[in-house]
Amino acid sequence: MKIRKALLVVMKRWQVTPYRLAQASGTDRATIGKLLRGGHQSASWDKVEKLANGFEQIDPIAKDAFIGALQRPDSTYPNLTDNTIDLVWERETPESIASMMVVLEEYKLLDQERLQKFKAKLAEKDAETNAIMLTTVEDFISSRMLHKRREQEGL
Repeated sequence: MKIRKALLVVMKRWQVTPYRLAQASGTDRATIGKLLRGGHQSASWDKVEKLANGFEQIDPIAKDAFIGALQRPDSTYPNLTDNTIDLVWERETPESIASMMVVLEEYKLLDQERLQKFKAKLAEKDAETNAIMLTTVEDFISSRMLHKRREQEGL
């Protein structure tokens, strides 16, 4: 399977944004974007390995799924098209949330004390669940927005 389809299948299944994969893998977001848009039909083994290791940080099974998807023919998912792949809307990306938080802070609309308490709660939950990657406020809000949208759309 082409790397684009393999990435899309695994990112959709594990609800991984390009931003999160870039953070976890150490791969440049622009490179991931080109791979997702089909700008690169293939990637060097080093890039594939970095992406696989990024998926492993998110969930070890995601790494296995990614490697497995790369080994399958494109015909495995004949109906997989841009219309059937619903990653995350731009407004739901952690980087968009981070930008919004900067603006809210600039206009003193963000309560820093409450934000710090919430960050502490997220860190506490991550510690309890032995999370491999720590949950940021931006990731949490992004995930909640995606969940709410899918709920509203009946997905």
